[in-house]
Amino acid sequence: MRSALPIPHRRTLARSAIRAGLASPTLIAGVVLLLAAAFLFVDRTAMPIQLWDESRNIVNALELRARGFSLVTTYGGAPDLWNTKPPLLIWLMAGSVALFGPSEWALRLPSMIAALGTVAMLFWFVRRTTGSRFTAALAAALLVLSPAFFGEHSARTADYDALLLFFVTAYLCLLFLALQRDRPARTLLALIGVAICCAFLTKSVAGLVPGMGVALYVAVAGRWRRLFGTPGYLVTGLGVAGTLLLFLALREWQGPGYLRAAWFNDVNGRFGSSL
Repeated sequence: MRSALPIPHRRTLARSAIRAGLASPTLIAGVVLLLAAAFLFVDRTAMPIQLWDESRNIVNALELRARGFSLVTTYGGAPDLWNTKPPLLIWLMAGSVALFGPSEWALRLPSMIAALGTVAMLFWFVRRTTGSRFTAALAAALLVLSPAFFGEHSARTADYDALLLFFVTAYLCLLFLALQRDRPARTLLALIGVAICCAFLTKSVAGLVPGMGVALYVAVAGRWRRLFGTPGYLVTGLGVAGTLLLFLALREWQGPGYLRAAWFNDVNGRFGSSL
């Protein structure tokens, strides 16, 4: 059966479909992530394991892998009260080693995935709020090309910061969207709560500090009534507080002295003293 459309018209439709496909946000996001991965990780083996945080995290992860799942991270077989960060990153590193073996690539894989997740989250958020694919791609490119993002202690190493950045970016972006709505969906609020908990379980109070910026935004934008007038926010807040308190209680129970050490290392010692 012959088509009713003339051949030139069919060609025009085909070209239009191709152009529409090339302009698809999903395709553009995929290209951005592919280029970001190539830039960030093609030469990852050129960077040896870094002293201090990365090397200590690796010891924590390998020991956890050897002795099994626990809330308590160890160093030299003893509870680690010097590195008192919660164990989410160490769990992920140990899981990666269980799947792929004890290699630099496997130990750094959680940070690598988190870094790409942050790029994807930023692209999605900017595209959603501005409606511009170009602006979203530009924002993602600027992030990837930032030395603080691709340098040491971040996307390319087994440190806390790449995973922390992913969860903080996630809950800040989702909170912004929720605060624009009179009645945010329960699923959205649940995702915000999960992201906040994961940010804390990655790097303790550092995961909560950006929340001060949210409080400032709410005050300046005059959205206090919306925040306190929506029961979902209260439920989410109570869920987050309960989860974090439960973790701290269980961690102290399994390794007495943790809370005192964590208070000094992550709060008082870090913010209450000068360099």
